[in-house]
Amino acid sequence: MMKRALLYIALDFPPLNSSGTYRNAKFVKYLPRFGWQPVVVTLDWHRERGENPLDAALLEDIPKQTPILRLPPFNPAVTLHRLIRRRQPEFRDGTATLTEIAPDRRPRHLVYRLTRSLFHAALAPLGDVFFYWNFRALPACLRWARRHRVEAVFVSLSPWTTALLGLMLKRKLGRPLIVDFRDYWTMWAVKGEPTLRDRLDAHVERWILRRADRLICVHHAMARDFQALEPRCTGKCRVITNGYDPDDFPRLDSIPAPSANPPAPLRLVHAGLVWGDAARPLLEALARLESDLRKHLRVTFVGGLPPSQIAFVKRHRLDDCVRMEPRVPHRQAIERMCQADLLLLLIVDNEGGRKWYPGKLFEYMYAHRPILAIAPRGIATQLIREAGVGWAVEPQDIDGLTRLLKRLVTERSAVHGYYHPREDVIARFHRLRLAEALASILDELCPPTGSRSAGSHNI
Repeated sequence: MMKRALLYIALDFPPLNSSGTYRNAKFVKYLPRFGWQPVVVTLDWHRERGENPLDAALLEDIPKQTPILRLPPFNPAVTLHRLIRRRQPEFRDGTATLTEIAPDRRPRHLVYRLTRSLFHAALAPLGDVFFYWNFRALPACLRWARRHRVEAVFVSLSPWTTALLGLMLKRKLGRPLIVDFRDYWTMWAVKGEPTLRDRLDAHVERWILRRADRLICVHHAMARDFQALEPRCTGKCRVITNGYDPDDFPRLDSIPAPSANPPAPLRLVHAGLVWGDAARPLLEALARLESDLRKHLRVTFVGGLPPSQIAFVKRHRLDDCVRMEPRVPHRQAIERMCQADLLLLLIVDNEGGRKWYPGKLFEYMYAHRPILAIAPRGIATQLIREAGVGWAVEPQDIDGLTRLLKRLVTERSAVHGYYHPREDVIARFHRLRLAEALASILDELCPPTGSRSAGSHNI
């Protein structure tokens, strides 16, 4: 059967190792099974300067026949900044720069502050630093889309300004646009008082919500928020969560089941980045434990901790039970999940935390290990209860968390007392099913009948 072409724009794409990459890679992997061939446009991450974590193994998910156009990064403000720095003379004394020898601690001059503000405004006049890239990428995307005779345009956000590229392509190609919001943009609840720039971004976001043909949200709370922000998008929102792919996991029968009374310490593992002060309640509870109890715990942060929480670990001498490891490739992170006795889900205690669950939660559920969530009541804790895969403690309940840790150390069977997984719930988040849901949206927008020729004169 001839597959129908979908222009798939996603800057978070293999080999970039990010949570957004996994979602895009799995859509591209599974969509061909439902009659849609993604034609990918992404960034050439090997040419993007900076400390971008790359994982070549993620490319194994992408079918070999997938057309991929990798475009170079572009931001004139960055280019100008590098030229200026290159022309500045370097004053050295031995191996140390002048700044290293005698840093200037005087208050910054008004001209300096103004220049810095103008630079940041030029760096990202709207949304993010990829604003300019969209206009540079447009001609190549048009050629790529016409070459492959695409029937729809799909854009994965963030970066949020790539939606502008999607809108330009929708207009020039006459094809429907689907915008996949992996994250909130201006409605992220942890934002402070809106600035003039925030109001501009919100205006553009509402325009995107009006103009896109379909809006994909990662949970129902996001869909409700979008409809409140822009009532004219009501009816366009569809929910496709994140998920898991069994192909990323070792065979379940090869995963050792933890003993009720093992000689080794109880292994608690947190995979991925820790946002804000989300680990602080756990660290405070560990600090309250007696040292002879802490030695029976091993808390490992695969991906490390923020500097303030590293300082807390050192100040309270928690090195006897807390381990920090660097970020690892995705499949290694999954192996660490499967080797744990208990998986940690840490979410910040604010309104944003109530409307958020990280992508790793779905992989946690499939790893067949109990989950301890230290999180405010919200969509993450609700899903954990529904799936029967663990339990949650409110972040401000340090006393309750301390008592729980004591119990886990002295009564190992308590780890499994809250673990009664519902396989029917967990199965809903298989990446294959999620790709099928996306294919259904595409079929709804582009019926596979004679109407397919509508608008073909633009191609």
